[in-house]
Amino acid sequence: MSIDAIVAQKWSEEALILATQMTSKLRGTVQEVQVTGADIYNFITFDNSTATVGKSRADAVTYNSQNPVKVPCQSQQIYSAFIIDNFDMARSRIDYRNVLTKKILSDLGRQVDGIIISAMSGISGLQTVTLPTANTLNNAGMNAMAMALSAFDVENEDRYMVTHTGGMKHMATDSTIANNFAIQDQVVRKGYVTNIQGFNVIEHNYLPVPTAGQHKRFGYQKNSVGLAVFQDIQLKFDWVPQQLSWQIAGYMYVGAAGLDSSRIVSANVAD
Repeated sequence: MSIDAIVAQKWSEEALILATQMTSKLRGTVQEVQVTGADIYNFITFDNSTATVGKSRADAVTYNSQNPVKVPCQSQQIYSAFIIDNFDMARSRIDYRNVLTKKILSDLGRQVDGIIISAMSGISGLQTVTLPTANTLNNAGMNAMAMALSAFDVENEDRYMVTHTGGMKHMATDSTIANNFAIQDQVVRKGYVTNIQGFNVIEHNYLPVPTAGQHKRFGYQKNSVGLAVFQDIQLKFDWVPQQLSWQIAGYMYVGAAGLDSSRIVSANVAD
C-alpha cells in the first residue's frame, strides 16, 4: 500500500490551522476588476462638476472640458509554498496536502488585505478625523467618521469601517451601542458590532501603527479603492521523486490603488 493510500484510508485526523482568518476580509469591499494581457492597469476617474442653470434663447451653450485621471495599478505576485515529505506525512497521520491547501488560501487572502490596506494608507490627501474623545472609536467617534464622508456627499451605500481590536472594544463597551435594543443581541451576547452609523464593521489586525499603542482605522466607501486581479489564485502540486516529497504552492497576481481620497477617512485609535 502506498503512503498516499495509507494517509487516505487509515487515518482521517484533522489538523487545526492557527489562522485568524481563512480568506480575504476586504476583497469584496472595494472596486474590483479582472485584467488580462497586462501587468499595469489604469483606473480611470473623473472629477465632479456642476451643471449650468438655464440660458437665454439665442445664447450659445457653454461647453466645459473634462480630462480623465489615470490611476496606475502595478501587478504584484504573491505566493505561499511548502514542501511535504511523504514519510513525515505518513508518520504524522495528517494529509498535509489537504491542510496546506487551506493554509495557502488563508495566506493569500491575508496578503490581498495587506495590499488593499497599503493602498488606503498611501492615498494622497487622506483625511484624518479628530475623534470627539481622543483616540476612542465609540459611537460618537463612528458618527464623526461617517459625517466626514457625508461632508463630501459620499454615497451612504457600501460604506465600510476596518478596525483593530481596540476599536471593536470601544464600540462593544459604549453604553449607547450596548443599550440599543436594535443591536444589543450581537454586542452584549456575541461581543462584536457588525453595523453602526452606516458602516459595515470589519475587524483586522493588519492595520498600520502610527504610534505605539495605537492602530489606524479606515472608514471608506467601496469606490475609494481599486483592486486589479491580473491572475486569480492558482494552486500547483508537483511530485519530486528525488526527495520523495510533494511541492505545493499557491500564487496570484494583484495590485491595488487608492482612487478617491474624499471617500476615505482615517483615525488613530488606542488599542
